Amino acid sequence: RRAETVLDFGVGLGRVLWPLTQELPGARFIGFDVDPMMLGTIARIKEFEGVDIVATTHDIPDNTVDATYVISVFTHLDHTTDYWLWELNRVLKPGGRAFVTYHDETLYDKIRNKTPQTRDFKGRTILGAGAEGSTRLASFYESAEWERTVGRFFRVVRTAPRGLHGHQSFSILEKGDATVDALGLHRTYVKDLERELFEMRAKANLEY
Repeated sequence: RRAETVLDFGVGLGRVLWPLTQELPGARFIGFDVDPMMLGTIARIKEFEGVDIVATTHDIPDNTVDATYVISVFTHLDHTTDYWLWELNRVLKPGGRAFVTYHDETLYDKIRNKTPQTRDFKGRTILGAGAEGSTRLASFYESAEWERTVGRFFRVVRTAPRGLHGHQSFSILEKGDATVDALGLHRTYVKDLERELFEMRAKANLEY
């Protein structure tokens, strides 16, 4: 409630943004998404006229966000996980906090009981072959592995297994000293985007 600037990371159609703007009428809200269709829809909704819509986190200066929430995003990331954790760390102010959801091992076990071909895993596993961020790709973490992953960028304040309506787990994270190479993360992210772009062009039979 004390946050002056709040980032909705993966704003989608604003389903979470809407009630929070009502709850925190004095805060500045930023909505970010990688999907142009989502951002175009948000921009046409009158009730969101006061929200800053950005298509890239690079438009958000360092150390300017008090709080961010990231729901159903890292549940669908693979190669770019560290890059986006780095970006969240970068934009948060010192002491700033993030609410981030993930899929844990107990949810995986629940799915595995319905899908016998899935396998046991240690640490982290990926199901599906969708693009990065697609609902056709799902990431699952053992909770200790999740905390190790986010712990490279944040101080873990609290983790609640299956704490979001009994489905997704979440962690409350506080900005920490990131121990990774930012340039290396950017290279990894751009490489992944180039691969996806190449595959999309190939599937569409586009001439080069």
